[in-house]
Amino acid sequence: MNILFVYENPISSFSGGVERITFLLANYLEHDFNVFFIAFKNSIDDVDYRQSFVPNLTDINSKENCLFIESFIKSNDINVVLNKSATSKKISNVLNSVDINNAALISVLHNSVLGVAKNFSILKRKSFENYNVGFLLKLFDFKLFKYLILILYKLKYSNHYKKIIINSHTVVLESNSFIKELCYISNVYNTNNIISIPNFVNTEKNGFDVKKKELLFVGRINTYQKRVDLLLDIWAIFSVLHPDWILNVVGGGDELPKIIKLSKQLDLKNIYFHGFCDASEFYDSASIICLTSCYEGFGISLVEGMSRGAIPFAFNSYASVSDIIENNVDGFLIDPFDVEEYANKLSYVASSKINLKKFSSNALLKSQTFDLLEIGPKWKSLLNTFE
Repeated sequence: MNILFVYENPISSFSGGVERITFLLANYLEHDFNVFFIAFKNSIDDVDYRQSFVPNLTDINSKENCLFIESFIKSNDINVVLNKSATSKKISNVLNSVDINNAALISVLHNSVLGVAKNFSILKRKSFENYNVGFLLKLFDFKLFKYLILILYKLKYSNHYKKIIINSHTVVLESNSFIKELCYISNVYNTNNIISIPNFVNTEKNGFDVKKKELLFVGRINTYQKRVDLLLDIWAIFSVLHPDWILNVVGGGDELPKIIKLSKQLDLKNIYFHGFCDASEFYDSASIICLTSCYEGFGISLVEGMSRGAIPFAFNSYASVSDIIENNVDGFLIDPFDVEEYANKLSYVASSKINLKKFSSNALLKSQTFDLLEIGPKWKSLLNTFE
């Protein structure tokens, strides 16, 4: 059986969440299936042997790209096409328009479909402040304005998500909690072809003794979705209380220089930026893994940290985060976007070796539910239905 993963970026073990998760899933599936990749960008030097690229990297919807995908599917006798860029209108439109030669189409949504609308004011805070109209954001604290944002967002994207559901044999979400969101935005309430499969990790148990006084952030560096600027605000409070701790920031992106500059302006100590790199050694030594996102599809860095005994912290700002963290049991969910509460809870844990050991052990135990050997068979079962 032949499987084709289609994603905007090249699939790689060294890249971000979707790329890395897809790489691990493909390796797992290769024991039973033949796996291929197609990308619409060529942004890495070390290209996987299974990776192909569309011929026109500047015009996604070009005729030559459509013809290339059609030819690829036919010549490789593809049985299942997995659209890993289902949130992208352009890429989804390409796959909806080409002849996929009777292959099954599975669309995977790697994010909350309402995350932007629900967190509009915090997402747009920087933009509004840059234009000296930050005071207008207070309006969006009123229920009426929040409702209007949801309605406008739904008008803009409803047709896209409706097409995703109608044109796909199966739609895969990363949490059951997102099904309600998808039904709302698409106006499609027949959920027969909508399922959820969470992300996964290869769990690696480490002893508590290897842990150091380190906080860790792993992810793309930006001030929009990931809100790394809030991480700096949190560190500004926490680091004064715990000057013997350090913060490692692993990840890159266009805003990395901006964040480094901001950390210097805030005169932050013991913070280290490492860019894109293998985060394994940082997971191994970190006592706490932090996420400050407005929204996520899942938040795989939390689980990767937990699988190495790091205690997860995140804002309770998107539905699926409660699938990962049971508050005050195996990690901490912070009221969105309360920087002081976040810092104080970090301090509460960091101040006690007993707390560190207890929550670390619970995080390790919880991470096992997201092990590849638990989640992988769900993918195999789904794919085998199209054999």
